[in-house]
Amino acid sequence: MGSPSTEIFARNWSIYQEVSKCNYMSHHDFFNEIRSFFQEKPVDDKPLDVLDCGCGDAWMLSKLLKGRNVNSFTGYDMSETALSYAQKNLKPLECYLSLLGGPMEKLIKKADKDFDLIYSSFAIHHLQDEEKKIFLADLYNHLKIGGTLIVIDIMRDDTLDRHEYLEEYIENIGMTWHTVTESDKELVYDHIRNFDFPAKTSEFISWLEERRFSITEKYEPDSRNVMITATKQ
Repeated sequence: MGSPSTEIFARNWSIYQEVSKCNYMSHHDFFNEIRSFFQEKPVDDKPLDVLDCGCGDAWMLSKLLKGRNVNSFTGYDMSETALSYAQKNLKPLECYLSLLGGPMEKLIKKADKDFDLIYSSFAIHHLQDEEKKIFLADLYNHLKIGGTLIVIDIMRDDTLDRHEYLEEYIENIGMTWHTVTESDKELVYDHIRNFDFPAKTSEFISWLEERRFSITEKYEPDSRNVMITATKQ
């Protein structure tokens, strides 16, 4: 069984699927932005080793990596339910799969290889700020020279503290997640208040730069969700 922070998905995976399908957290926008990013990079024969931290069902990356020479795909997630979906979604890549259950910040310390692409979507905000800094350092250490880091997450601007940001976020959910039931929204609200610790965007970028990442893009499709792309020179 996963931790309480993942029970929302273990019990109601349909909530996540509905949120993604309806683009409530800009999943479609991020998909298109990453697809454009990949299209700018020519497809070659170089085999890619990929790490997805908080992989969920890995649906997005399974589609975006289609047609590329993927040597291995490693996924970390707390939810065994999510990993079972990921196993099916990643099968068409025909690569070596390693899907591991447990805290990503602990699993990365046991990694015995480095990666060409490290990806994390809506996962790092579950860590406290000091844990985030350590985790980003571990990601840097396991990214190959010339490799790419893509982080998608909820982040806040400098004007809002955590409580203000989360209550505004919850208010927005109540007004805009029209196809999610009220009982399911209550599960989401409880999860957010107990387990979400969004960093300030400016601080998150400074942590990356302190760990010698080179920032290549910041993409914000709305005022709540951010994608940051960085490389290791």
